[in-house]
Amino acid sequence: MGNRKGGVGKTTTAVTLAALAAEHGGRVLLVDADETESATELATRAGDMLSVDLVTEHRVGYLTSLDQISGYGIVIVDLPGARKSGELSALLQNPRTRRPVIHGLILPTEPAGLDLRVTVRTIQEEVIPARVPYRALLTKVNPHPGAVERARQLQGELRGMGIEVMDALVRRLVAHSEAAGLGMPITRYGGQGKHDAARRAESEYRAVAQEAFGGMLKLPGWKGDQ
Repeated sequence: MGNRKGGVGKTTTAVTLAALAAEHGGRVLLVDADETESATELATRAGDMLSVDLVTEHRVGYLTSLDQISGYGIVIVDLPGARKSGELSALLQNPRTRRPVIHGLILPTEPAGLDLRVTVRTIQEEVIPARVPYRALLTKVNPHPGAVERARQLQGELRGMGIEVMDALVRRLVAHSEAAGLGMPITRYGGQGKHDAARRAESEYRAVAQEAFGGMLKLPGWKGDQ
């Protein structure tokens, strides 16, 4: 989970996908490689509601050895959003082997301005040359119908530029911030009687998980691209 721009929902997406992967079955490792340690804070507060193993580790040497770790069905790394950070570069191309460490990359991005420009440039200049499967994910989309329609148009424009974009998108719903404030993944927010906004927020991330694990990574048991 990476981008060279912070504040785009990267950590929320990483933690939520880790929760959904664990729910699906198998062992999941969540690696917090961001010096802000936001994923560590969220995962720690979630406690037993997040059935994943957590490692907080910023060293590039550790990150480039992740492809040697055994015993996990899925490893999710929450990378820093710094524009000049070396962690993303090292995972796209291991300095020792000159090969990718990761099997796929999700790049969350808000659907406008600097965030989007940074994402497109990162994909074109770093991700595509590394030949790593990837998907851009539009996040924090204004929930107003007109804004959602504009985001859908933007998805088409990005595809026209040769950018792989998820069909799913994540709207700026209050349920996401409320769940984070309570220290729980959106999948557990609201319990059995969750309100419509919580159900919508959860369903959006379930769609993201299907595209990520089934479509991009082609893991068994996932439906794939919608």
